[in-house]
Amino acid sequence: MIKAVYFDYGGVLALSGRAGMFNRVIGTILGLSKSANITDLLDRLKVSDISSQEFIDAVNDRYASQTSNKIDDTVWSKGEIGSIFESFKPMYELAQACRDAGLVTGILSNVYPATAGLIRSKGLYDGFDPVILSCDARMSKPDPAFYQLAEDSLDGILPHEILFIDDQMKCITAADARDWWTVHLVDPNDAIKDVKRIVGIQ
Repeated sequence: MIKAVYFDYGGVLALSGRAGMFNRVIGTILGLSKSANITDLLDRLKVSDISSQEFIDAVNDRYASQTSNKIDDTVWSKGEIGSIFESFKPMYELAQACRDAGLVTGILSNVYPATAGLIRSKGLYDGFDPVILSCDARMSKPDPAFYQLAEDSLDGILPHEILFIDDQMKCITAADARDWWTVHLVDPNDAIKDVKRIVGIQ
């Protein structure tokens, strides 16, 4: 029996925020002809290994010889990145239905500090508990320790009683390895149907 459901945020609770989004948007802002090659910096940022300002400075330094354009602290709401704050209402309704059925609903998300602050300020984490964020925990999916933290945050709930929804297969695979139930979101509506079937709600 499922007792807890963990939702990813970007790509699930908000349909924006899928892999590569920041690289694409920052590449556009800088005026590059392709996505910015900044995955290494993003990986450090999402676990708070560098600050938001250090990230901005590092990106601008990396591309100083290629463009006079720069990013600044408004980057967190520019273009496609800003759509991360547009919640996917049917998924929030699903979370509420899970809570109404007595299930714990949490968030397990890889997220950058500035983005997390804006999401929180808009109330988009409200109703979810626990909310486990990579930038707070200083580790990220698919690190097994991050999933262990998620398990430890659910008092008395066992791994096989957890359902996890994510849009990235590497994150789903890591959850499968821990004996969690999983739903890989490809089509949002199909994912909602799958979750309802697994947890037994209408």
